[in-house]
Amino acid sequence: MQSGTALSTQNSLRQTITRYAGSNLVRQVLGMLTAFARSRLLSPEQFGLWSLLNLIPQYSGFLHLGARSGITYRIPQLHHRGDDAGAALVRNSVRRFSLATSLLAALALLVAATMLHRDSQLSLLLVLSAVLVLVNWWFEHRVVLLKGQQCFDLISRSNYLRAVLLLLSTLVLLPLWGVAGAVLAVILTLATSAIYLLLHSPRMPHAGFDPALLRRMIRQGAPLLGVSLAVLLLRNIDRLMIAGMLDLHAVGLYALGGMIVGFLINIPGVSREVLEPRLMQAKQDRPLERLVGPYLIEPVFKSALLMPLVVIPAELILPFFIHGFLPEYSDGLDAIRILLLSSLVIALFYPLRGIVVARDWQGRTFLHATVAVGLNAVGNWHVLNQGWGLEAVAWVSLASFAALLVFEWFTVMERLPNPREMIPGRRSLLWLAALTISLTLPWAGVSALTAPDADSDLQRLIMLPGFLLLYLPAVLYLFQQPRRTQAAQDGSA
Repeated sequence: MQSGTALSTQNSLRQTITRYAGSNLVRQVLGMLTAFARSRLLSPEQFGLWSLLNLIPQYSGFLHLGARSGITYRIPQLHHRGDDAGAALVRNSVRRFSLATSLLAALALLVAATMLHRDSQLSLLLVLSAVLVLVNWWFEHRVVLLKGQQCFDLISRSNYLRAVLLLLSTLVLLPLWGVAGAVLAVILTLATSAIYLLLHSPRMPHAGFDPALLRRMIRQGAPLLGVSLAVLLLRNIDRLMIAGMLDLHAVGLYALGGMIVGFLINIPGVSREVLEPRLMQAKQDRPLERLVGPYLIEPVFKSALLMPLVVIPAELILPFFIHGFLPEYSDGLDAIRILLLSSLVIALFYPLRGIVVARDWQGRTFLHATVAVGLNAVGNWHVLNQGWGLEAVAWVSLASFAALLVFEWFTVMERLPNPREMIPGRRSLLWLAALTISLTLPWAGVSALTAPDADSDLQRLIMLPGFLLLYLPAVLYLFQQPRRTQAAQDGSA
């Protein structure tokens, strides 16, 4: 039987994930409304420009060179050992270094704005992007500090604030100043959210600066940072190549799909953000064999079952939505629907990260991600040169994500000691069934949607209740089976 402490910890973990997931769900829903407002109020060309500018703060978040992972992963271990002074040293060393690199990035953007002063609009946007880099550093540093303290309830509350502020400020500023207004809305939202976190955060001392410690954290975190950077590049390289080989109009059409995928993959990303710091703490006391189930297999199982409940309805609703509300983006609809399938693959990849970090396998994962980026770049260069359109670009991107998932899954399973013993036979069949369902139903859905008898948007919407009636009972049944199996095992123990 499970001990009271173990049950309490498991319940606490579930409650934390539930609350954090709820706040992220609200943030995603309001974020989708914000994205709709941007795409509605901006032309496809302007939306394409916005999507490229939005990459600047995303990539500037990697300028800490992996040192920030020391807060996420090292601080829980230090607190577990009672070393508060060491935790304070880690915080301050990371803060000073990451601020310095962000200041250099902002300075580079200001220099670029000066050099492009003849294009007043682009120059202004670069100046605003420089400000955004610094504000984004401030906000992300506060969030990472709280994750290191496992203060996810405070982060959850800030998610509500951030989502509402971003929607309201976008609706006010974007009609006034276009793309510049959209950037200003993000700046004001992040600054306000950072102030809120600062005022409500627990005391987290920052003291000292240790260059040797910083170098160790960079060496430890750089491979994981490289993995995250490669995955981000894998998500964005198609958009960058479209910008270089086509035009901003095509970028805008394609970027709408990329943003929808970003919203979808944040759903499984929530549990990853909660689980990874706890995994770093748990590995101090328990062998890896006891961590694979709760921190790898079960998250994959749940993602495989639940993501189709998000992706398939999106596939069915999207044509009706775009034709009715965003007709100027209709030419990119087929590519967007293909891109939605990549969110399934990314969701299955996410749980692998924690085990990779726990076992220091980041170097191999970085190699896999780099290969996938290379495949994506070569494939997209070929299809764009051939003039095969945005749909072919989306298929190449989906294939490259699938390749990364296959590479990584087989590598992790190969390196785990006795993986078959960690996965009970009965449950492994259920996981296999779940994976099969999650990967085959979307393809069946796409085939049905493109069939001659499903041409209208209304017919696609009619398919949604039928899908839910068939899929929800299967999900409920499969979710209950692992619990019944575990209860039977506990009863016989």
